Amino acid sequence: MRELFAIGEISRLFHLPVSTIRYYCDIGLVTPARVDAKTGYRYFSTEQFELLNTIKYLQALGMPLADIRVLLENRRVENFVALLEKQKEKTADKIRELTEIQEKLAARIEQIGDASREELLDQIRIVHLPPRTAVSLDRSIEAGSDLEMQIRILENSSDMESAVFLGKVGLSVAEEDLLAGRYGRYRSMFLLVENETCNPRMMRSLEGGTYAVLRFHGTHGDAAGQYARLMKEILAQGYRVRGHSVEITLIDYGLTNDPQKFITEIQIPVDSQVT
Repeated sequence: MRELFAIGEISRLFHLPVSTIRYYCDIGLVTPARVDAKTGYRYFSTEQFELLNTIKYLQALGMPLADIRVLLENRRVENFVALLEKQKEKTADKIRELTEIQEKLAARIEQIGDASREELLDQIRIVHLPPRTAVSLDRSIEAGSDLEMQIRILENSSDMESAVFLGKVGLSVAEEDLLAGRYGRYRSMFLLVENETCNPRMMRSLEGGTYAVLRFHGTHGDAAGQYARLMKEILAQGYRVRGHSVEITLIDYGLTNDPQKFITEIQIPVDSQVT
């Protein structure tokens, strides 16, 4: 008579929770060698050992139980290889996805570190910025207004997930308003994008080149006076505004509850200094 093992013994032998083994039995993945008619206790023989090993191996490779069940119902070498190939492709996709997440995490950490540099606060700098890609919602927005509804409209219109919006939303003052000293209205809201999939009709390119930059404590609601200060310095140094502004809150309530820690940066594209 073949030796039988209670479900607790199988649990210890295969390092599987009893509940997991019961579930395998309930969905027909594993059939016990015997079930006690009175108690309902399940007993297993060594014939189930190889089956359990196979299930553990395939699950360790990330395969869903549904695929494992199909394979076990029609076990053939070619089917096994086909399942491995399928899982290999899924794994490659996951690696690409995780690599993108890793790159975004590294970039975000670097951005927050740069935003926290106290020596750059309240300093007007002339810097070179690379071209950037954004999705843009072109509509007039009054300074100081609640931006949350506009962010939701931008999110839904761009077909992007809200998870990518944290720390990347910006506003833009039109060139003609900059020159006229009107800083109380924005021409558009935008979202800087990296590798995200989004509505191509909303894609915009922010030109690379020379920018006059001012970083300050505060949010978009505090920007008007900073615009006036930055524009005064641009003109004093003989530069000429050559486009719309880029205004991004680098640190806000998404990162901290302390308004004293909020940091916003204004970037205004300028021509090379006139000689």
